[in-house]
Amino acid sequence: MDLKKKGHFVIKFDKLDVRFYDSIGSTNEEAKTLIRLGKISARTLIYANTQTDGRGRIGHKWNSKSRENIYMTLVIPNVDFSEKLSRITILTGMAASDVLNFKLQCDLVQLKWVNDLFVYNKKLGGILTETLHFNQTYYLIIGIGINIRLFVEDLEEELKESAISLEQIKPMFWFDKEELIREICSKVLEEVSAYTEDQNFKRKIKDYKKRCITIGKNVHVSDYHDQYECFAEDINEEGNLIVRFSDGKRKVLTSGDVSVGLMDG
Repeated sequence: MDLKKKGHFVIKFDKLDVRFYDSIGSTNEEAKTLIRLGKISARTLIYANTQTDGRGRIGHKWNSKSRENIYMTLVIPNVDFSEKLSRITILTGMAASDVLNFKLQCDLVQLKWVNDLFVYNKKLGGILTETLHFNQTYYLIIGIGINIRLFVEDLEEELKESAISLEQIKPMFWFDKEELIREICSKVLEEVSAYTEDQNFKRKIKDYKKRCITIGKNVHVSDYHDQYECFAEDINEEGNLIVRFSDGKRKVLTSGDVSVGLMDG
């Protein structure tokens, strides 16, 4: 894939249309804009060197200054996963961690429910899945960000101790960004195609739970309406997090930002 430095272009790449930008507000937002303009009719990869308005779940900002990192969005038209977004996020996380662990030649990359890639209790990457219904067609939008190389001067103060990059995990090893994008795209599409059905996903969730650092921990949960402390007890067959409060009551979370505490419950 010949990544140019100005403008954007469209090429065929492993049965994907590819749109590359040197700088963009957000790859997920660009996907929505292109859909509304009628410019996406096939599976599409949107990729940028930098983002000026990258975001994560619950409106969080995603640091996107380094040109070394991956900022990408996969768009899959003609599929309605609006009721299964947790599944898509989990499958994407599994796919990305599989690729990264293979590259690192270890099993260090773990998953924090529902959308983060973690190594050494630091964030390596994140996933933002969305759906858009436009002109009688459903679109699945999968945003993926992965830190390949971080520069301290580019990071906000709170991220300097909480973020990590592939280069920090495996120094002196050159990570080919284009190759990583190609392999992650291929693996995500394979996982989404194979495991979204109920029986197949039940088998996959067992593997996810082994890799998930959230289960069995005290957690702080924030969503659009509330914040609270609880214990992350399990993940159900839909990929939702089951939490338990101090009074013994339980709640099933389908979304929210979950911070893992230092104490096991």
